[in-house]
Amino acid sequence: MGDPAPSNQKLVRLHYAAFACHDIDGIVAGLDPDIVIVVHDEHGTDTGELIVGLDAARAFFEGIAEAVTNTTVNVDVLRGDGNRVLAQIAIGGTIRDTGRSGTIPAVHLFTLHDGLITEIRTHRPDWRHYGEPDKSDT
Repeated sequence: MGDPAPSNQKLVRLHYAAFACHDIDGIVAGLDPDIVIVVHDEHGTDTGELIVGLDAARAFFEGIAEAVTNTTVNVDVLRGDGNRVLAQIAIGGTIRDTGRSGTIPAVHLFTLHDGLITEIRTHRPDWRHYGEPDKSDT
């Protein structure tokens, strides 16, 4: 059996393409039924937010699609090593509630098995606070 890294990298690129288009069905189609998503951001806890299973994953991605419009994903680095893919990206968009827009950096570590994403670990600034004034000066 050959190295799965190239095909896994392709699957991650498809995931990002679906994400950028708010194609929730496309996102979910690439996820394992027992998907685990761990979200770490600067406002998170030591363990991060834990999302388990397709229904929870669908709700997670739907929440992002409802909150952010004009979504873009620029992949800066994509490295595969067996069943793992490391992605360094920039996610852009406009927050619907505030109208603020911009781009935030993120690092995602994907684990894949049999052509499906089984785990996503995210490390990023909290997009919900993007562009808010620095409150430390008040």
